[in-house]
Amino acid sequence: MRLNDKGFAVSTILYGILSLAIIILLLTFATMKASKDMNDGLVDSIESQLNSCINEEVALETCYFNNGSNCNTSAYNRCIGKTDEDPLLADVASVGDYVDYDAGNWPNTVSVPSTGSNYTFGGYTANESRNGSVSCNSSYNSSEYGWKILSIDYGVVTIMHAGIAECFSYANNESQALYVLTGNNPNNVNVSGLSPKNWNVYVNDKYATSAGIVTKNMLVGGSNLYELITDNSFKGDQLYILGDMFAGHLTYISHNTLYNVPNTNTIYGVKPIVVLKDNVRTSGSISNTGNDANSKTWILTIE
Repeated sequence: MRLNDKGFAVSTILYGILSLAIIILLLTFATMKASKDMNDGLVDSIESQLNSCINEEVALETCYFNNGSNCNTSAYNRCIGKTDEDPLLADVASVGDYVDYDAGNWPNTVSVPSTGSNYTFGGYTANESRNGSVSCNSSYNSSEYGWKILSIDYGVVTIMHAGIAECFSYANNESQALYVLTGNNPNNVNVSGLSPKNWNVYVNDKYATSAGIVTKNMLVGGSNLYELITDNSFKGDQLYILGDMFAGHLTYISHNTLYNVPNTNTIYGVKPIVVLKDNVRTSGSISNTGNDANSKTWILTIE
């Protein structure tokens, strides 16, 4: 009996150990399965978030390249974990970069002015974007679209139309033409019946403070104006009209060469500039697929 009792006790212990081992093994398998399920869920979640980020990025680029303005960047920023305040455009952008600035559409059609007409503008069609280019004549054409950064001065960003925004007829009297283009009349010439061009049609109130054309005083000292206009960021066969470059003279650049006095009875292409507010920020940049694939376009935001 004692031996049988001992055998029973040993058997009970062995069965107990075996049962415990089975339980531990089952628990291990259950833990491993739970861990695998959790990892699978984590992988699926990461994949889903990555796909969502890609979709948000594609939607943002589609919005911009379909001529959209003020595209909503909040979803994409959340997706990439960007919660800090957007940086100031002036702190991260460079001269020659594009910005997604939108100057709106033309409300009416104005034909290209005829040769010899007095200081008139035109060349655009109703409902066309002011961000696009017009064709003034065979010499002054451009297909570029949008706006490029011309200067960054003490936190203030000035942008220039990337193409030709309007055609301008210069008939005679350089000082009168300068007055029409800039509102300046340094020599007190007779401007009876003439009014300065209203460049404010290019002002998007959300982002900009003023618009006009380039003058030497818009850049520090004025000495680097020619270099900026004719560097690789702005080269081309387009003509740039510049006011007050040299003591009240009307000047322009054609084929990257600076001229002091334009020819009379000629149609020129005008590239206006816009001065942005000093609190304009950016939610980031996207690569260009249009005019300049090597450049970038900054998405504008505001405080």
